[in-house]
Amino acid sequence: MIRPSLVIPRIRATVAVFGNRVAGAAELQRLAKDGRLARPCAFVVPGGEDASATLTVGDVTQQIRPRFGVVVCIDNTSDERGAAGAEQLVDLREALVASLVGWSPDDARYEGLVYRGMPDDPVADADRAQIWAQFDFESEETIQG
Repeated sequence: MIRPSLVIPRIRATVAVFGNRVAGAAELQRLAKDGRLARPCAFVVPGGEDASATLTVGDVTQQIRPRFGVVVCIDNTSDERGAAGAEQLVDLREALVASLVGWSPDDARYEGLVYRGMPDDPVADADRAQIWAQFDFESEETIQG
């Protein structure tokens, strides 16, 4: 798993539109329930990971592909149809890709991040007030036991 504590500061520092409104999964649950979201905002949430078969004989060496999502919430009050919001999602995806793709949260441990896209069943929702979407990223890590 890639630590959100490594990713959150990167997004805060490189995607100015979010300002300091980037947090982890626990804040997502709390703020989404009470409705006090300053938008746009982003939340780094853990994703799954895939592991290869053992790559060596004797000691165990495997390739791991850990994933995480960046859930964004944007304001949709200016356009009930959501067209302006959809345009803003494109801009946010481009900003997140520019910020994260190729960057490693820990050079000694992970390869540079790659963009995986939006999940088939994203944390996505829209209403007249806000639009939610999720963008997924992954890396590669070698583990030995």
